[in-house]
Amino acid sequence: MRTMLISLIFAGLTLAQLSVPIADQGGIGIPTMECVPGQRYIQYGATPGRRMWVGVDLPCTWEQQGGGVGTVGPQGPQGAPGPQGIPGSQGTPGERGPDGAQGIQGIPGVKGDTGDQGIQGIQGIQGIQGVPGTTVGYTINVQALTSSPADSTTVYFGLLPKGPATSAAISKVYIRKAGTIKVAEIYCYSGTAGTAEAWSLYVRKNNTTDTLIATLSVSASERVFSNAALSIAVAVGDYIEIKGIQPLWATNPLTTIYGGYLYIE
Repeated sequence: MRTMLISLIFAGLTLAQLSVPIADQGGIGIPTMECVPGQRYIQYGATPGRRMWVGVDLPCTWEQQGGGVGTVGPQGPQGAPGPQGIPGSQGTPGERGPDGAQGIQGIPGVKGDTGDQGIQGIQGIQGIQGVPGTTVGYTINVQALTSSPADSTTVYFGLLPKGPATSAAISKVYIRKAGTIKVAEIYCYSGTAGTAEAWSLYVRKNNTTDTLIATLSVSASERVFSNAALSIAVAVGDYIEIKGIQPLWATNPLTTIYGGYLYIE
């Protein structure tokens, strides 16, 4: 009876020891820590085939096994990710790299709305007066219709469309703006030229003063009496006529007509 009781107590202790969770261990040297029956210890530095130790008996002792280490079991499932660590401090900025190549130009953007008109600026100061321009003169036309000049005769004409007159002061050209007669240009054309006796034309002012335009001694249908060096002062209300002194011709000009102008400045 006493022997049976001791056996039951021993069996209970054994079951109690076996119910303790077994955690395998490993190391380089032989195991020296406490063990639990059935617990394994792998000695990593031992000779192959002599690396396995198993806990046996009560009190438990480590017993070296003659067999080798069994095959490694399959890898267990990956554990859940741990919490994110605290961010580290920012590192020192690196050196600036070389500039990259310039990119292509983008397409032009849409034109924006026109802005409001700005306020008008203040008026600038008046500029200095320019230098006076050059004096502009005016012209008076003269003419005489067809005639056949007579020998040793003095004739007069103005701007009326008629033949030359032998009386003065009936072909008047009145001055309406004061100035100076500076140019006279009288064109004379004869159907028959006549001979080259001296023929003179004058500007006669107020039927008192004669100023020579030109004297021509030519035998040609065209005779141009021209003078650009005149200086005849005229006032408003004065009048002028063209006076011609005809010579004694060997052969008279025929069908003669006059036309021209006076330039007053």
